[in-house]
Amino acid sequence: MGNNGAIAHWNGNQWKGVSTSLPNENLNAVSCSSVDDCWLVGDKDGNTPLIAYYNGTIWQLVSVSQMLNMPKVNLHTIACSSASYCVVGGDNGETAIWNGSNWQGTLSGLPDRAINAITINSGSGSSSVQAVLQWQQE
Repeated sequence: MGNNGAIAHWNGNQWKGVSTSLPNENLNAVSCSSVDDCWLVGDKDGNTPLIAYYNGTIWQLVSVSQMLNMPKVNLHTIACSSASYCVVGGDNGETAIWNGSNWQGTLSGLPDRAINAITINSGSGSSSVQAVLQWQQE
C-alpha cells in the first residue's frame, strides 16, 4: 500500500511487488476475507474516493459516485469480516457498508472528524457484527 498505486504481497518469506492496472494514486488500506476477496481504499488527487476489488486474479476499480454522501473524500481505512460485510471510513466522518452486492453510504455523526481505523468484532456464535471507529479531529 502507498502512494503511486504500490501494492505488495507477503509470500511467507518476503514482500513482493504486485503488478496492477490501478492508477498511480494513494492507496491507504486493504482488507481481505479470503485469498480471492479483497478490497482496498484510498484517494485520487487527494480528495476523490478510490475503492478497488481483488477477485483472486486482478484488481478492478469500483464506482463510488453514488456510494458516499460526499463526493470529495479521502478514504483512510477498511475492514471486512466476510465476503458480504465490509466497512470503510474516511474524511468528514464518511462511512460506507458493503452488503455483499453493493456499497451504501452512511453517516458516522462526526462530520468534522477523520475516521482512521475500523475494526470489526464478532463473537463466536454471534449473529451481530460491530464496527469500532477511531477518529481524530482534522
